[in-house]
Amino acid sequence: MADHKLKGEENVEDFLSHLYTDICTEVRWADELPDIIDATKEMVKRIVGEAFDQNMKELKSKGVTKIEVLDAGSMAEGTKVCYPDEFDFLISFTFSPDVLETFPTSNAMNFEFPKFTVSPRDPRFRQIVIDKNKKALLNTISFMRKNFGWLRRALLKVSKNKPIPRGENRLHLDVKNNPKTANYGMRGPSFRLYKLLRWSSPKRYEDLLISVDLVPTIVIYDENIADKLPFFIRGCSCDEHLIHKPDHFFLVPVRNAEQHLERLYFSDGILRDDKDKFLEHNFMVSLSEYERDVMKIWKCEKSVNHNWFICYRLMKCFGDLDDNSDEIFLFNQGNLTVPSIISPERKESFTSYTWKTLVFGTARQETSKLTLKQCFDRLTAIFDKENLDKSKVLPVRSFWWPSEISEKIHLDMRGKQCYTPFVDRMIQLKTILNEIIYDSSYNYSYYKGKIKEICPKLLLYFNRAYDGKSKL
Repeated sequence: MADHKLKGEENVEDFLSHLYTDICTEVRWADELPDIIDATKEMVKRIVGEAFDQNMKELKSKGVTKIEVLDAGSMAEGTKVCYPDEFDFLISFTFSPDVLETFPTSNAMNFEFPKFTVSPRDPRFRQIVIDKNKKALLNTISFMRKNFGWLRRALLKVSKNKPIPRGENRLHLDVKNNPKTANYGMRGPSFRLYKLLRWSSPKRYEDLLISVDLVPTIVIYDENIADKLPFFIRGCSCDEHLIHKPDHFFLVPVRNAEQHLERLYFSDGILRDDKDKFLEHNFMVSLSEYERDVMKIWKCEKSVNHNWFICYRLMKCFGDLDDNSDEIFLFNQGNLTVPSIISPERKESFTSYTWKTLVFGTARQETSKLTLKQCFDRLTAIFDKENLDKSKVLPVRSFWWPSEISEKIHLDMRGKQCYTPFVDRMIQLKTILNEIIYDSSYNYSYYKGKIKEICPKLLLYFNRAYDGKSKL
């Protein structure tokens, strides 16, 4: 009986490993992925160059010494699932230390937002002064409006250029002749090009539509932030995967919820309450580069955390309950417009960052390398009903910040009806894995079919071929 169970656990390992391979972007797009990444970066650099090169005189007069385009997000980390259709880039502004100064946020009370809580003097947030003599706080809205205006004009101009060739393939920027679903505008702190890039290949019946988020950020040097980071000392044996304490970070305008965006952008400067003041004058610390470096270590098969990396990518599929997304604030003849009906911010699905926090927090509690099944069991145990019903917050801590900041993830999850379908799905997944353990005639294809029944996102992925000849 023990031998049979051991064989069953090996089958679970096989099932999760095969499932990971099936959703792995690097596998599904092996032949074209390097060209897609390279062409997308070149297109973004064209847009950013057009937006800011001609305005460098004004920027330098305000103390800007350098502007860079940096990779960010899941494509940079190597955690993108299935399709290389979403890219994130930071547009980093480096200011002379003679004109830039930052301060901790000055709020004296907790601020509750739909997806995060800001505690008094929260270390994740900073206020910025550019030009120390004036002591005027940098306004997040003004910062975004000016940069987005420049990016919009550059986008329209670059769209008139020829596509970027890569062998037989082409990357097009379609602004006018695009699908009805494509658009561009503001999404949180980013300038979003939604399905405006089109990768065409003679090997495929349909083109790949690519979305890009461009996030203007300000570079800061602050050792106090680095001192708060819990580092993963355990890594892999590869010399190129050494990680060091970062010497700089990025400040990003606070990601506004839709209901705040509307009045912030159309209140003619009239502040309604203290939350509005907070959103208008605070920037969030981004650890994007540090996250990317950590994930590259985890991705290495020699890393003691490699199986956690696999779990994270699988959970990004299992965790999506719907295809609902945040509203985009569109540009209409150069002016921002808000839809007549603003959808509430998505709450039904866990975001990738929530999963990252849960996976990293769980991994930090382990002292040795675990099998893939053990990692999966540790993670899904968080959603057991007896754990969710506990009055005490589960011992999963934020990878990036002090524990009290991440506790709201669990406070939001417990007792909220909107998460019930997700918890039910975790129970179904564990049931399927238990079936595999005791199935002497285990067959991967059969159980993949069962997974598709409970995970609509995986059904979408598996139903779209990726052999380079069939439709996407």
